Amino acid sequence: MQDLSVSRRALLKGAASAAALMTFPPRLPAQADEGGRVLCEYLGAGAIGPVREVHVWTNRPIWPQGVERPKEKATVPATLDWDLWLGVAPERPYSPAYHPFKWRGWRDFGTGALGDIGCHSFAPIARALQLGAPTSVEATCSPLFKETFPVRRRKPCCSATSPC
Repeated sequence: MQDLSVSRRALLKGAASAAALMTFPPRLPAQADEGGRVLCEYLGAGAIGPVREVHVWTNRPIWPQGVERPKEKATVPATLDWDLWLGVAPERPYSPAYHPFKWRGWRDFGTGALGDIGCHSFAPIARALQLGAPTSVEATCSPLFKETFPVRRRKPCCSATSPC
């Protein structure tokens, strides 16, 4: 991940300060790097007072989602045992729409953006705030294709803390 320029950091720091926000850049792997440890230290010391709400976001998905199953047939790469790779998923012909990398957007193979990056984004916050199991969860979903995860709709921001 590239560091922000000094001027951009100053701009973001000013905006966060004006909105009374404490911000931390995302870190990967968030469990082991200095950013995650510093976050735990800040919050553990009460540096920003009690935390009542957390917004986490990502640039995911960066793979196709909300698409229909591919109709074209492709040749299985010689280095891939397609049957073994499918495992317990329903049988289907090989397609580069699934492998490599793009499997994340298909329900039979992945868990979408939350499963792909959520553990990296949420875990350091959960650790720093010493969160246990949630008492409630609210989820929303855009339209689904039978086999892929929801289409991510482009919407304008609805608050200063959480891009939509």
